Parts: sequence; C-alpha cells; structure tokens
Amino acid sequence: MGKRTGDVMKLIEQIKTHSWGFVITVTGISVVIGYLVFEYLVYGEFLEDVAARPLEHLIIFSIAPMSIALGYMWERRLRAEKKLLQQSRHAKTIINSIGEGLIEVDRDYRIISINRFALGLMKMTEDEALGKRCYELFHRAGDVCPDCPVKITFETGETAHTSHEGIAKNGATTYVELNSYPVRDEKGSIIRVIETVKDISERRRHEEEMAEKRALEKISKAAIGRELKMVELKKRIRELETRIKELEEGRGE
Repeated sequence: MGKRTGDVMKLIEQIKTHSWGFVITVTGISVVIGYLVFEYLVYGEFLEDVAARPLEHLIIFSIAPMSIALGYMWERRLRAEKKLLQQSRHAKTIINSIGEGLIEVDRDYRIISINRFALGLMKMTEDEALGKRCYELFHRAGDVCPDCPVKITFETGETAHTSHEGIAKNGATTYVELNSYPVRDEKGSIIRVIETVKDISERRRHEEEMAEKRALEKISKAAIGRELKMVELKKRIRELETRIKELEEGRGE
C-alpha cells in the first residue's frame, strides 16, 4: 500500500512539474463531458433545449477549446523555462570550469555573480561573496582602490588591467592580475563590468626570490671584491714593511 501511494504521489509530482498544459486540457474537456453526462441524466438526452439556454451552452462548449489553447500555451512556457534553465546551468558549468576567476560587478561595485575559481582564491562561499563590494572582498578596504580596473572601465568604457594584492578570508595574501571588460545595454550604456582574476602568487614569489638572489649575489660580489682588495693591501703593506726594514739595516752598516 505504501509503495502504491508513493508511486501515485510521484506521478502527481511529475504531472505538476512537466505536464500542466496536459492537465489544463484534460480538465477542460472533462468539464464538457461531465456537463453532457449531467444533461443526459437529468433530461434523458444530450443538449436538451439548447435554444432556451444558449449562454449556458456557449460557456460550456467554449471551455474545451479554451482549455486546449491554455494548455498549449502553458506547455510552451514550461518548455521555454526548462530550456532557459538548462542553458543557464550549462553556462554556469562552463564559467566554473575556467582556470581563472570571473566576477560580474554592477555600478555600485557589488558582486552579482562569481565563479568557483574566484571563490577558491578568497576562501569564501558564493553566499558570502554575492552582494559584497569588490574592494571589500579582495582588499578588506572601505573604498574603491585608486587604480581599480572596474572603476576605470566604468569611467572610460575601455578595458583595464592591473595587479593587486588580495587578502583571503583566512588572512592569507594572494597576488592577482585583474582585467576588466564593459557590459553594455541596448543603448550602449555600461551597466556592469566583467572582471577576470588570475592568480599570480607563484609568479610573484618567484620574482621576489629572484630579486633577492640578485641582491645577495651583488652583495657577495662586493664583499669578495673588498676581500681581494684587503688581501692585496695587506700584501703591499708587508712588502713595504720588508723594504723599510732593509733600508734601516743598510743605514746601520
């Protein structure tokens, strides 16, 4: 019994989800059939005294074509919504598969969409990031950065590029390369900006290590040079001391 009830409920849920157009159509036709059955049971024949009740019959027999039309329109709407939902999910899957951060920012600098890569950089969930201003998310700042590429794109309409030091939720420092691109409406006005975020932390650390290595090599070379000069200087001092001693001994004779 429980299994049958579950099967019936599952069937009803499927009908509610996928076939409301069919339900509307069947309901309309059922009303007409029910009315005909009622007439037959009450009057002993179908369509008894149509002329005496034209409006009633007109309403009843309009239900079937109306329900078919409504059912068709409802089904088309459901199919269109389903297709849009599938396209949206497909687009989100592609965006989340990109090996760079992708952020959509409105004119108030609030994040309205963000992909999985960017969330991983900031160690945040989507719910924590959405609605926050980009400078709050990446820099824990209270205002827009002076060289903010999003600001530049909103002001000039051109793409912009910069490198920033970001601070993740756990306090870790992340170096990122930012590129911003305008999103325009039909009138050409910029309504949003798409910002790509590339993690350059490893490259930045490598550059810093190489710079430190070059500085140490320079210091080492300078130290070695001074050491060689000291050796030569000491050697020259010993030579002079020897020469002076020889001169003093020659005078004594």
